[in-house]
Amino acid sequence: MTKVKHGRNGFSKKKHKKYLGIGYEERREQREEKNEARLFTHQDVDLDAVCSLWFIERFVYPNKTFKKMFVPASYDGKGMGRDDIAVDIEAGGKGIKGSVDKDNFCHSSFYTLFKKNYLSRYNYQSLIPLVRIVDKKDVYGKVSLAPADKKWGKKDTEALEKTKVLSLALSTFKMSYNNDDELVCQVMFDLLDGFFMKNHEMRLLRDEIEKKSFNCGCVIVVETSLDLSFAKIVFN
Repeated sequence: MTKVKHGRNGFSKKKHKKYLGIGYEERREQREEKNEARLFTHQDVDLDAVCSLWFIERFVYPNKTFKKMFVPASYDGKGMGRDDIAVDIEAGGKGIKGSVDKDNFCHSSFYTLFKKNYLSRYNYQSLIPLVRIVDKKDVYGKVSLAPADKKWGKKDTEALEKTKVLSLALSTFKMSYNNDDELVCQVMFDLLDGFFMKNHEMRLLRDEIEKKSFNCGCVIVVETSLDLSFAKIVFN
């Protein structure tokens, strides 16, 4: 019987030499490619699907890279791996879909993700206007058809009007990029980032004003420093 000499890690010397010849970076890339997580959603993406993908990449797994997979709405989830995620599709029971409320209305998958994941106070408050508009559009078809509700607190008409632009932008990008879902998501993610950052800055500003305000009888004095300037605003 031939005796086989083994090197490190239990490899035969011949096999070990072949393994080392691949190179560390190439082996790492092969492992990452093999274990690369994927995000599934339906083809011809709508606002709910885009926002759900964006939310997962920005807030749920911000340090993870996903490969986006656009499949038919009837996709049965076959071939999905352990780390893969499907949103706004059933995917044979593996997908994240909107929950059904007591009035039998099916909400958006974006709203479901928003409810189930922990967010910091500022992120939570900054996302509320966007979640509200996407969810109402998904439930009622048009925001204008949605009745006023107390679930989100005081209705922010200005925020709702601004967010309506996202639907128009999505339609425009679909036409411009010939319904290439990957490209459409890229440009929409930039818009959503900007929308979120604007709301985030406004929340920080409100908190700064509240912290630096004090009562002087019937006058409220507010001290705040913005854009490297110092201002005093007096409200009578």
